[in-house]
Amino acid sequence: MTQGGAFSRPDMTSSILSVLVDRLKNEVHGIELKDEGLTAMLDLRYGPSRLQIDHDEEAESLRGAVEVPAPVGAGPDFLLWCLNMNTQYWDVKIGIDEDGQIIVHADLDVEEDEDPDALAGVLLDRIETITSLIDEDLTEWLLTHGFGTPPQRDRWQSRAKPT
Repeated sequence: MTQGGAFSRPDMTSSILSVLVDRLKNEVHGIELKDEGLTAMLDLRYGPSRLQIDHDEEAESLRGAVEVPAPVGAGPDFLLWCLNMNTQYWDVKIGIDEDGQIIVHADLDVEEDEDPDALAGVLLDRIETITSLIDEDLTEWLLTHGFGTPPQRDRWQSRAKPT
C-alpha cells in the first residue's frame, strides 16, 4: 500500500470505498471518494491534516491514515516515543515514512462479504483513535519538548482540552 509515499494510488476506486463513503459522510466532514480513495481534511488540534482511506483488494485490507510533518530535530527521543505509542495503541500505529512524514495509520482486514455497516463502525473508531493520538499524545509531546513554531504552539495550547 505504500508505493512512492505513505498512500497507494490505485487506478480505480474499489467498490467497498463507494459503499463506505455514504456510511462515513455523516461522521467525517467533507469525506469524498476520489481516484486515490476516500479523503477528507480534518481540523485537528495539531493543524489541518488529510485523512486518506485506501483499499488494497489483493491484500483484502483497508488503511486509514493521516500524515503530519515530523518534528525537526526531534532525534532519537522522538523515535522512542513512536515505539512507546505503538505499544500503547493496539489498533493504530505511528511511524515515519521515507519522506520524513509521520504517518498515523490503522489497517483493517476486509473480506469480500464484509458487513459495510460494521466495517464503517470499526473504521470510525480507528479514525477517532488516530485523531486522539495526534491531538492528545503527539501534540502534548511536542509542547512538552519545546517543538513547533510559535503559531503552532499557540494553536496547540489554545485547543487543549480543559483539565
